[in-house]
Amino acid sequence: MWLYIFNPLLWILFYFIAYSWFIIVYACPRFRNKLFRRNNPFKSIFTGVISVLVFLGIPTIITIIKQPSLLEYYRIMNILGLIIIIIAIYIEIISRSQIGIFPGLKKKEKLIKGGIYQIIRHPIYLGNSLLVVGLAVFFNSKISFIFSIFYFISYIPLIFLEEKILLKEYNKEYESYKKNTPNILIPKLI
Repeated sequence: MWLYIFNPLLWILFYFIAYSWFIIVYACPRFRNKLFRRNNPFKSIFTGVISVLVFLGIPTIITIIKQPSLLEYYRIMNILGLIIIIIAIYIEIISRSQIGIFPGLKKKEKLIKGGIYQIIRHPIYLGNSLLVVGLAVFFNSKISFIFSIFYFISYIPLIFLEEKILLKEYNKEYESYKKNTPNILIPKLI
């Protein structure tokens, strides 16, 4: 029975259940305000930890579980995966240094528009996606690689909901920012 926990498909199911919960929370202001109370440090830390576990912990577990290989060239896959992981970590460090470790949990006095946020509007999501892709390639995991594509796509509804919230919070300033920074995730593509 306990061997089922080593099944990547079970963890993918866990991810999409947790992801659906986050979509519901983001879509319903009442739930969002209760969970993301900025004046309650315990709730903020708890919500931040849950976010990290869902969006980075579960994809990492999916990747390290034994599964069919993506390609036969293990060394090339390891090197390519490591390069992608380093780029992802670099993007994460730069973006989080500008906006904060858990950006959704603190009230921002002003909209962050400089640095990497001048190039793309959601660099943390790009960093997370590249990290999941990099891990799948590094560990040469076929199921994880396929999951990483869906993981990347799954950020689109979150981005839509988050931008709706930011537009409400920052109004014309965010509209102007969107015009000046048209790239959502990948420069010149998305």
